[in-house]
Amino acid sequence: MAILFRFHPQKAVEAAAMFLKLHGKPMKYLGLLKMLYIADRIALERIEQTITGDCYFLMDYGPVLSGVYDLIKGKSVDGALPLWKKFISVRDVNHNVSIC
Repeated sequence: MAILFRFHPQKAVEAAAMFLKLHGKPMKYLGLLKMLYIADRIALERIEQTITGDCYFLMDYGPVLSGVYDLIKGKSVDGALPLWKKFISVRDVNHNVSIC
């Protein structure tokens, strides 16, 4: 049986911004994806609900959040790209993202 959640772009942006703020400097986008994935999994285990409602996607370096990964790549997900760009920078040439 598959569990389906609804993607919550605002919560995804808030969680990403929180991790970036706590980090205090630009972060590799893959590191941000991993932290968000782990936070989602811990929330699912503890409260039976994820933070972002995002789908998981398996990459060469392990699972990540599909919608957040698309937002980092500049693809719109449920119309959330403007919200993402308002708070999270476009990834730079070193693959870093930061809060705006």
